[in-house]
Amino acid sequence: LKVVSGRRALRPAPKDTPRRGRSTPKGLRHRLGARSVGRAVRRMPSSPLPPSVVAPSRPAASNETARGRDQVSEVKRASSAFTEGRGTASMGHSSATMSVSLSLRLRDVQQPSKWSMVAYCCRYVVEHKVVVAFTTVLTIWVLLGEDLKIILTNKPADPVFGFIGIACIAVFSIEILLSSIGKEDYFLGFFFLLDVISTASLVLDLPWVSDAMNSEEEDSSMVSNAERGRTARIGARSARVVRVIRLVRIAKLYKAVYESRNAKRSAKGTSPGSNTDDDDETGGGNESRVGKKLSDLTTRRVIVLVLSMLIILPLLSAEGDVKIPTSAHFGADEAWLAFQKAGGGDTPSQEVYETTLLRYIYYHNWYSGNTECPDGKQSPACPSAYASHLFWVGVSGATFETVQQQAQKARLRRGIVEEWAANVSAQDNQYNYGDMDPKALPILWSEWSHCQSPSSSSSTKIGISLLSIPIPGVVDYLAPCYYDLRPTERTRFSPSAMSFEQYDNFHFDFYFDQRPFVKIEAYFSIATTAFVCVVLCGAAMLFYNDVNQLVLYPVEEMISKVQAIRDNPLKAVRIAENAFAKEVNKMAPRMESMTEADIKLASLESRLQQAKRILACYAKQSSEPMETVILEKTIIKLGSLLALGFGEAGAQIIASNMQGSSSGVNVMVPGDRIDLVVGHARIQNFSVVTEVLQSRVMTFVNQVAEIVHGVVEEHHGSTNKNNGDTFLLVWRCMGNDDEEEKQKNLSKLCEMSVFAFAKIIGAVHRSPVLARYRGHPGLQNKLGSKYRVHLSCGAHCGWAIEGAVGSEYKIEASYLSPNVAVAVNVEEATSIYNVSFLASEAVVSLCSQGMRNKTRLVDRVWIPGSKEPLQLFCIDLDWNAVGADESQSPLVSFKARERMKARQFLELVKQQKPDKDMCNLFDSDADILAMRRGITEDFCELFRMGYQNYAEGEWQVARRFLEETCCMRKALDGPSWAIIRYMEKFQFEAPGDWKGIHDLSSALQGTGLGTPGELSATLAMAHGSLG
Repeated sequence: LKVVSGRRALRPAPKDTPRRGRSTPKGLRHRLGARSVGRAVRRMPSSPLPPSVVAPSRPAASNETARGRDQVSEVKRASSAFTEGRGTASMGHSSATMSVSLSLRLRDVQQPSKWSMVAYCCRYVVEHKVVVAFTTVLTIWVLLGEDLKIILTNKPADPVFGFIGIACIAVFSIEILLSSIGKEDYFLGFFFLLDVISTASLVLDLPWVSDAMNSEEEDSSMVSNAERGRTARIGARSARVVRVIRLVRIAKLYKAVYESRNAKRSAKGTSPGSNTDDDDETGGGNESRVGKKLSDLTTRRVIVLVLSMLIILPLLSAEGDVKIPTSAHFGADEAWLAFQKAGGGDTPSQEVYETTLLRYIYYHNWYSGNTECPDGKQSPACPSAYASHLFWVGVSGATFETVQQQAQKARLRRGIVEEWAANVSAQDNQYNYGDMDPKALPILWSEWSHCQSPSSSSSTKIGISLLSIPIPGVVDYLAPCYYDLRPTERTRFSPSAMSFEQYDNFHFDFYFDQRPFVKIEAYFSIATTAFVCVVLCGAAMLFYNDVNQLVLYPVEEMISKVQAIRDNPLKAVRIAENAFAKEVNKMAPRMESMTEADIKLASLESRLQQAKRILACYAKQSSEPMETVILEKTIIKLGSLLALGFGEAGAQIIASNMQGSSSGVNVMVPGDRIDLVVGHARIQNFSVVTEVLQSRVMTFVNQVAEIVHGVVEEHHGSTNKNNGDTFLLVWRCMGNDDEEEKQKNLSKLCEMSVFAFAKIIGAVHRSPVLARYRGHPGLQNKLGSKYRVHLSCGAHCGWAIEGAVGSEYKIEASYLSPNVAVAVNVEEATSIYNVSFLASEAVVSLCSQGMRNKTRLVDRVWIPGSKEPLQLFCIDLDWNAVGADESQSPLVSFKARERMKARQFLELVKQQKPDKDMCNLFDSDADILAMRRGITEDFCELFRMGYQNYAEGEWQVARRFLEETCCMRKALDGPSWAIIRYMEKFQFEAPGDWKGIHDLSSALQGTGLGTPGELSATLAMAHGSLG
């Protein structure tokens, strides 16, 4: 690369220059030396990744991206400093060093690292819609799967749920791993810990783990029933804590809902409550870093608060079952004591034992407990009023022989069972035992069978199960042994009225079926999960909503507006107009769509509200605007003032200083070369007007400026400078690489500028506001009774450097070019030719043939600032033919709503202007037609012949034609008389070196045609000589 002075800082290197081995990313296929550093940096993607893999929506920029942007800014500053000529010594060596350094830095910025690619891929996978939907389904499953398993299935289905649980653990573990790699601030963060804890809690739901933990008490030594109940309660509380911890997976659901909500808001490009008119100006409604941080903190606090309450509050309450012993405890002791006293055979003590055991079995009757209470009985209670019933009775001991011997002794006799069943059927007590199914009754006197748990080998159990035979509609699932039910679905009770030695030798075991109770718990668990979901998500949203409405959304609105102004400072004015329109629409009464009845109803409601405030002694408070609203309006106003103050020429200054993260201001921004049409307008007799009006001259200038600025803006121009009596107007040709398209745009701008100046002159003389100055006594005294506010205008087309001029103390956005001086001199030439508007051939030559026919060639001149002679063209406009518009009162002031509607209408007209034919608009404009009514074909033809003879050196012939055209119009024709005066200096004989070029260098410093009295005298002399 070779560094040279000028606009392009970097040029292509020779072909034999060695290149680096690494290529640029896919998004930057152009060579670094093919364009300037400024263009290369502008085309550089903001992300360090290639555009081909950039996701449609992504979170806040990473540190690596920010670091890349800082490097880009550093390269920009280095290249700007170098091209500004701040180090001209040793150009040969320093240029090569600078080039290599810049190319290397650019390559480092553009080349993504392998780790960033891996992190991006991990984040892309985790945030993909399919993955989010899949993990959401798994989250709902792990929250409800255990309860659904208990409600819908029995123990044989546990392995299936176990394998599903293992799959969930694997998926969640992979998600945690990918999130730790791809997401910032996730690893070892709050949500990382929640995900790890909730995923680890899933291990406790695996059937092999839960069965092993809950079966330990099966082989435990003798403990009291109270202590065993306390252990069960602790286990139940632990299960609830584990279930609550797992509820943190709901945070995933909340985050998914919240992020999808923000994604929809970003896709629409607006925040809740914002006006849709601002969408196009303020850009997208992406979540800010402030909003993301605030949402995370709010979510954390809500989760911690809700989980703390769910975990701690149950631990602070006493359990109700510790008040008194239960029937299961007491009945087990009674059966054991009766068995100890039984002598076997037909002894009364044996009968007492069997009766006691049957009472225990029937009191907790499984069959009547799973059906309704007996019909026709007056008893208010039965076993169905409870959710736990006895299903297995047996003897447990250390050795099989002892247990088998005691089981034979504990076996019930058929006669006793049948007698007891008959007596129970006839009872009508307050607590009715209920009947047992006839098919199940033989189980009571059948032989006791051996049950050895696969997970336990330290004890032997022999007994009977009431669920060992199938009974359609009653027993659908067989449980011949106690372990055929899940550990959570059964409860063991054993006698406590014995010594430890007796317990270790042998004892009774009573197992209760808790499936109805566990199902009830499962239903309540599902309801609790749904409630916690609502609380976690709803409470977070409710807490967050106030912060959103009062702080976050206004702040994000301000951020979006600042971002829009930073990207395009000229949008600030449009943002301000949209904000103003929003305020007007809120304040404007919507009376048009209301009927008379609606108006009366609204009036009645207003009176009722007022009466309520009076009766309640409620004083209506003044609604002061929020500080965020004030700050937002201040930002909009500052942006508008910047845009209005700097204009299009200063847009680059504002944008370049707002893009950086530094708080410093760099006003020395390099300018840009652009093609444009430069216009210059001047208020005539301004010094006299200033002397007469004094302080009111500011109002006068602003009234003229409102017309000038409005017409120029309508025709896609802009105002650059307002210097009291003069206005510098520009029509910028937007950058376009296609030269043909560029010329087409420039041609359209030239036509619109010519038409705009004609419109300005007509609007100034038609304005009822400016017409009031015609009768001002001071102005009539100084300038005559026929004084009118009038403007002279000039236009030229060429190039200019757009940028900032000044120092760090004061800068001004301007256009520097000889063409600007040419435009000013063209306007000053209007005083020589006594016309309202002059345009150079650079403007007229780009206009269409129809628009060129509206102009008149008045002279070919040398003008200061131009290297070549220029042809000057005028548009003949008799401004005295335009009267003030009396239909509009100058004292009428538009209200805010009317002004807003007018701006909207003008904006619509402006958007349609480029598609319209300027010649047709020129011919159909009433003011322009009135000002050109006296222009005839004869006049134009005579002047054309006179000018042709003047240009060819036949001045005597030219004199006769031009003296005739001087008198053909109502007023003196300025161009004709200006040429006559110029020829008069040479006694109407062309100089020997005459080439048809009039030098205006000295004439522009004179007084033009002189006073009206001098013009009349000169005209009389001209008529006399002609006579």
